[in-house]
Amino acid sequence: MASFINTYAKEISKQLDFLITWPISTNVKLGDVGILEDEVFKRTDTLDNLGIAKPRVRNGLGEDIVNEYTSKNGIEITVDPNMEGKLNGVGGKIDIKFNREGAVFLRLYNHVLKQFESTDQLGKDIIQRFINGNWQKNRVIVTEIISCSNATVLVAGSNNAKASLQLDVSLPVTEALAKGKFAQSIGFTGSFGAKIIGANVSPLIRICGIKPKWFGYGNTDFRSKKDILNNDVPDSIEFSKIHSSNDLIDF
Repeated sequence: MASFINTYAKEISKQLDFLITWPISTNVKLGDVGILEDEVFKRTDTLDNLGIAKPRVRNGLGEDIVNEYTSKNGIEITVDPNMEGKLNGVGGKIDIKFNREGAVFLRLYNHVLKQFESTDQLGKDIIQRFINGNWQKNRVIVTEIISCSNATVLVAGSNNAKASLQLDVSLPVTEALAKGKFAQSIGFTGSFGAKIIGANVSPLIRICGIKPKWFGYGNTDFRSKKDILNNDVPDSIEFSKIHSSNDLIDF
């Protein structure tokens, strides 16, 4: 996988505690089942298709979740001082300068968080399937998702990259700037690993899978998989949030 995707994925995971979808146009939904490849979710199935009951879903407006993320000490943003004029119906302009390779700019517009109400019963079902040999250890499930009407993702490929974007003229300039709705790109200079303005996408997710309990499997490396499965699976593993493929069980 391209290095810029790894850079983007690791930074978002570390700073925002979400995983990314790639490409962001991928239609990821709650209850999707998949695997992690270089910390990027790849869908392989769904709970519905596997005959596993999905928990109820909770929806909420996400204005306070994440509107904009920029790498620390890596980005300078300049707003066109004449943007209020909006000459000939054209929205204002914003310039984004990247001071280091791998710096990330992420902006979401009209985003909504969807999550499962509870994963307790789902976790019990998945663990039982694993014990019965009907669940692969590297499988994960999408349990939270952020969807938005527009998303802008920029990942610098050099330390002198610059992007110029036009704000959406359909909104008052101050609102377009605050909410991050860009109409189009005006120009790019320097190198970019990614430069995307996507519509109706789901760029951020959280997932759950089977992982060892710190007081269980982590202290039982000397025992065989058979011993663990026969004797104390409930005490050795759990179904909970996965931050990376390193969290998953390895036996």
